Amino acid sequence: MTDILQFSKRRFSQPYGPGQLYGAPPYPYRDAKSITAVFTAEGMGIEDFLPPGVKIADPEPLALVTASHYPQSAFGRYNEFWLYVRVEFNGERFMYCVAMYADSEKATAAGRELWGFPKKMAEMSLRHESGQWVFRAQRPADNCMLTLTFIEEGEGESEMVGEISLPTLSLRLIPHFTGEGEPDIAQLLATDNKKTLRQSALGTDERRCGRAHLRWNSTVADPFGPFVPKKMLGAWFSNYDTDVPGAYALVHDYKHKA
Repeated sequence: MTDILQFSKRRFSQPYGPGQLYGAPPYPYRDAKSITAVFTAEGMGIEDFLPPGVKIADPEPLALVTASHYPQSAFGRYNEFWLYVRVEFNGERFMYCVAMYADSEKATAAGRELWGFPKKMAEMSLRHESGQWVFRAQRPADNCMLTLTFIEEGEGESEMVGEISLPTLSLRLIPHFTGEGEPDIAQLLATDNKKTLRQSALGTDERRCGRAHLRWNSTVADPFGPFVPKKMLGAWFSNYDTDVPGAYALVHDYKHKA
């Protein structure tokens, strides 16, 4: 009988054999550039995005979008954005990953398979033009589903950084192999990705506050109506290094309830 440990000794991920897309974490990222916008969201329908038992933490849902360009990473050069909402599960607060998009096959596969992040492929870019940072994501190619713009207004840290500095929560969901019945895996996982800010030529942290504007253009496949901003609470640019770990905790296993 084959020892199951032989799989992880020879290959970490699908597909088995020489064609695997990614190896084991941690995954180094260097010189990453990100824009983050924190806001209260319209809210109607957010519950449809949340797994059983996960509840919105605030009377006015608090959400964030982060758009990033990664020039050097374990998955190569790529762009990404993610959408989180602050939630509670069993009395503990998290930032739950509602949506995530990337233009890297490797990063998309790793995010879905390892953490259960709801990653999809999209075309996107992050550029500094006309005195502002501009991020655009298209899916399909002729639909600009997200435009995020940001103008820097000074160094320092927004008070909202502390509000959203929580472990991230994701649902790792693997359907039953027959395509029917209960899933084979249904796990809530917690991840904590520590970032180290890079230093400017003046020796200051590369984080700058400013103002952001966010616009969605939803489709049936990518419905962002519940996350239309009601009020912007804070926005900032960050330039950082990080080593992305695997999940650090199994928060809840729906198939093996205590």
